[in-house]
Amino acid sequence: MSPRSSSWTTRVPRWRIVAAAVVLVGTVVLLLLPGQDRGLLLITVVPVLLVAVAGLLAAPARPRPGRQHDALAAWASAAGWAFAPVDSTWADAWRGPPFDHGQRHATREVLRGERRGLPAVSCTVRWNEPTAAMAGTTRHYAHLVAVRLPGALPALHLSPHTDDGARELGSQDVVTESSAFNAHWRVRGPDLRGVHGVLHPVVMERLMADDLRGTHVTTEGCWLLVRWPGPTVLDLLDRRIDAAVDLARRVPGHVRQGPGYHPRTTRPPEEPPCPEP
Repeated sequence: MSPRSSSWTTRVPRWRIVAAAVVLVGTVVLLLLPGQDRGLLLITVVPVLLVAVAGLLAAPARPRPGRQHDALAAWASAAGWAFAPVDSTWADAWRGPPFDHGQRHATREVLRGERRGLPAVSCTVRWNEPTAAMAGTTRHYAHLVAVRLPGALPALHLSPHTDDGARELGSQDVVTESSAFNAHWRVRGPDLRGVHGVLHPVVMERLMADDLRGTHVTTEGCWLLVRWPGPTVLDLLDRRIDAAVDLARRVPGHVRQGPGYHPRTTRPPEEPPCPEP
């Protein structure tokens, strides 16, 4: 099997398929047993069992680390990129979402290289957040693609209204002239002029494409970061890197190369704004 492709049976663990089959067989046997009130079973028990089967087969599953790492290493070798199964130094490279909340941040499955003339980093970000009841923590995963531009960008954060993750202090909501864009994206940033400078019509048009819907887009120093929910998915890797790079290339040059422009960031001035990938 090619490392860039996967079948349904490789995305769903074998134990889930076996468990679903056992539940289905058990459901049929239960219905065929004599003396059962089949009408009551059909109303109460059977729907619950069928929902359990659907959950076993449809719930997203994280690939086995060994198999996933081998596939990513093969992808990196073919693309001329570098691959590291674990490289948590990148968890300290940025300070915006999701690194600004939660705890125990780590960057894994790190891929570094160049796409269409721009340095880029792809990684799976893992972190923990307290549960609502404050009785423990929940582990979260995100696939982050960061693209490095030649100059610093104004600070902004775009998040879908259905999953708002904009938490930067000192930011404010920004409304654009596009009602369709405003209906999907929530835009925040400390500098209105800088935010509107980044949100050129060609950038807004690209952000409305299907491959970027549901993402979080953040700028930090020279980096443009796009974050998808869930871990890295090999089948979507090329598409997501292309989407992030295409979006970065559409940012107007004068926004990141204007004379005397200094973005407002939380990074101390003695730290470099853009670590080398």
